[in-house]
Amino acid sequence: MNAEGNCLILIIDDEPTVLDISKKMLEFSGFSVLTASCGREGVDLFRQNAPDVDLVILDMTMPDMDGVATFAQLQSVAPEVRVVVSSGYQQSEAMDQFPSKGPVCFVQKPFRMQTLIQTVKDCVNASA
Repeated sequence: MNAEGNCLILIIDDEPTVLDISKKMLEFSGFSVLTASCGREGVDLFRQNAPDVDLVILDMTMPDMDGVATFAQLQSVAPEVRVVVSSGYQQSEAMDQFPSKGPVCFVQKPFRMQTLIQTVKDCVNASA
């Protein structure tokens, strides 16, 4: 795990606006960011960069491969993957869909910059 300011974050979300804004928020706060517009692309990108990715921000609802299926694929690459679920659903409703060794954090959409950054920092620090 990298020091907080040098973390590499992978964002997987099918909404271009969410990807763009989240990337800008995180980069403004000193994080390095990779983005993927669907689960399959995200898994491929994670597979290529797994040793360097400190945290994945994963959209819950995506066409083709949803957040739960994407998470399972990420875990098959790196079982210890740290994931923040990003969803418009309530936290309990979203997190109940994952296995017990599921994502470590949750951020409710729509989120403010401060909320996203604090969630990312909490997850990175919890895993250090």
